[in-house]
Amino acid sequence: MIPSSLLNQNYSVLKALFADYNTDSNATESERAAGLGRLGMAVGLSFMVGPVLGAIALKTYQQSIRAALVLSVLSGVVLFFLPTPEAEIIRRNSSANLQELQQRLEKESINKQKDKEKPKTSYLKSIINPLLELFHLPVAQTPGARLLFFMRLSMGISFHVFMTVWPSSLKSRFNFAPTDHAYFMGWIGFCYAVSQGFIAHIMIKLAGDDPTVVLIVCMAALGTGRVLAITSSSLVLVYLITAVVIVALGIVNTAISSACTTLAGADQVGGLFGVLEAVESLAGLIGPTLGGLLFALNDRLPIVIVVTVYMSILGAVMLLYRPTIIEKHSTLDPAASDVHVKTE
Repeated sequence: MIPSSLLNQNYSVLKALFADYNTDSNATESERAAGLGRLGMAVGLSFMVGPVLGAIALKTYQQSIRAALVLSVLSGVVLFFLPTPEAEIIRRNSSANLQELQQRLEKESINKQKDKEKPKTSYLKSIINPLLELFHLPVAQTPGARLLFFMRLSMGISFHVFMTVWPSSLKSRFNFAPTDHAYFMGWIGFCYAVSQGFIAHIMIKLAGDDPTVVLIVCMAALGTGRVLAITSSSLVLVYLITAVVIVALGIVNTAISSACTTLAGADQVGGLFGVLEAVESLAGLIGPTLGGLLFALNDRLPIVIVVTVYMSILGAVMLLYRPTIIEKHSTLDPAASDVHVKTE
């Protein structure tokens, strides 16, 4: 599990790559959302097809492993055919960047000499320190980025707390079997694909350059939908409510990804996506433990906390999203975020 988790970051890298493509084409807010949405739609389709395919066509664990290995190899081969963004080509060929690289190498040489004179750090610190440096990126220090970190962390914790009670709730209400879970995951994947591929783009385009109102509505839908989904006695209604929740989630995720490309230049957007993934992973550590402790105190307490967290995100978006992301971006000098370095 550890190697696969460490290497399972293609989605973040692809989002950064899409950001470079959008920079090359001078994409607007809605166009950035559309591009990232199509990428999310592919993820949603995989969630739709994967569980259903596993339930119908693959009968053993060994078959699943072989199928996953073949698809992973094919994915790796396709990566070699992706075009290099124009911004990256310019960065590579720029004389200014070459000079910066030379200065960086000289600095590294000096640092290595100093390191030889210092006592050696532990192996664990040598791994952790570069990861912590991501949080010191200039863009990660901005109020807008910190708001996105709060949103991602809170949404992640809320999701994992909810998932501590959701499977058992389905089992007790509808006697869910493994095949039922596979079909339900397929439904979630379909809804997420539709949300990322079509609805998110439409909603953000209608909102213009400021999706604050859309995000507020989505947060209200997420909080309300979680309550209705876990209390309804109708399976059909659960499917419909889940569709609304997943669509809202897809819109929010698209807006967050688009906001990252708004805040960060091409040289930092990959790092910003990486920090967001780290924050989400942290939520994966905190959420299940917190959910289990809450359930041990009271079986209704997890859903109360879930709704409270979503409402706190709603309040933060209402108060801070426009001034820290939208207005902050509009006051920046366009030349300051231009990644294209002019050459003779």
